[in-house]
Amino acid sequence: MDKKIRLVFEKWEGNKPLPNCSEFFGTDGFRYEDGFFDFYERYYHTLGKYERHSIPRTFNTLKDVYENENLEFYFCIKTALSIDQMFKERKLLFSEKVLDCLRKCRNFTIVFLTEHESDDEFGYSELKNYIKKNGLNDNQFMLLNNNGNFQNYNLKYDGNIRFNQLQLIPITSTSIFSDLKPPLIVEKTGKLFICHNKSSKPHRYATLALLHKRGLIDDVNWSLVTGQVRPPEDYIWLEEVLPKDVVKSCEEEIKQLFSIKVKESDYEINKKYFSDNGEIIFDRNEFPELGDVAMESGGLLIPEDSFSYMNSYVNIVTESQFRDDFNVIHVSEKSFRPFAYYNLPIIVATQNHIKYMKNKYGFDFYDDLINHDYDNSESIGGRITMIIDEVSRLKNKKEEVIKFYKDNTHRLIKNQKIISEIKNNTDDYEFFKTMMS
Repeated sequence: MDKKIRLVFEKWEGNKPLPNCSEFFGTDGFRYEDGFFDFYERYYHTLGKYERHSIPRTFNTLKDVYENENLEFYFCIKTALSIDQMFKERKLLFSEKVLDCLRKCRNFTIVFLTEHESDDEFGYSELKNYIKKNGLNDNQFMLLNNNGNFQNYNLKYDGNIRFNQLQLIPITSTSIFSDLKPPLIVEKTGKLFICHNKSSKPHRYATLALLHKRGLIDDVNWSLVTGQVRPPEDYIWLEEVLPKDVVKSCEEEIKQLFSIKVKESDYEINKKYFSDNGEIIFDRNEFPELGDVAMESGGLLIPEDSFSYMNSYVNIVTESQFRDDFNVIHVSEKSFRPFAYYNLPIIVATQNHIKYMKNKYGFDFYDDLINHDYDNSESIGGRITMIIDEVSRLKNKKEEVIKFYKDNTHRLIKNQKIISEIKNNTDDYEFFKTMMS
């Protein structure tokens, strides 16, 4: 018998399986799990790694699980919601049929598939409690997501929930960056720093507010594209990421930022990349044509204006995840972008984000110029204020930064080479093979 990934669906409409647990989630999802595996097949085939249908799958019922004890079956839950939201907000419950199958069949596994996200410690705790409450086994639950910190949860909670960190975001984003082939510009015409911000999050407002407060903003090519105006009194929202006294000290700067719906960066002005409401409306025909692999990755989802990045030296990245209590490491395309465009990186993210990227990918973070001690700070407020201090120090050594950049182009090129190699990673494919039976 040929090995396949055997997907289980509880409910069917005739011969068509329905998304598992969709009665709890509605349309809060990206696509069927079958489409998820199909993407990988197409991606690796286009890359020249494997045959087009190299991850064969079958659709099965709960009855099939009982009748084939020697085969492994997977009940996937594919949604854009976090596990914490699934249990707390949507009140996720498995039916008695599914629970009975879990108790009687060791060849049956529940899979939470959130490949674009990084399910956090809150979600892990909710799931662990549900497993215990219902007399289930940890190792019949599997999480597939982008959290580089997940294994610490099993250690902390004495758990045995199965986990695999997917490489979907790294391979897709770097395949696009590699295709853009930005040149290395040594004689730059832009500002010393760049800091692009899309979508409304407190750590982004906090970073920009402190850059304004400290008189650093004139040396930053910055953007803020949220498409919304926040009420001035919401400034206390930033107490999520900064001490109260710091928030109070830059209250006016925060309120001014709250009044901005769309502030484009220096090289985006008059390009009409965004509507007045912050919607992305750029013309993809204005950008370089991408190859087949990059197009399989989704192509350009946002305007990648290379000049905006290539003409600054230091990229201040405000990552997606920042909250300390989530206890996650989520490396998105934002963290890869500085290396793709030959920038020196500073990243506003969760603790140990820099350490993780060094260990995982081997990136050079230019520690002989930039002090990344902020990465060790246990609080987001500490990390942000330390980052602003470091930006101030680098600004005061502007000529030294520029000289360092010119003297270390070989290191910039080496980092960019790492970007071009990540897209070839086949870890996910090798993991999927372990799911086949």
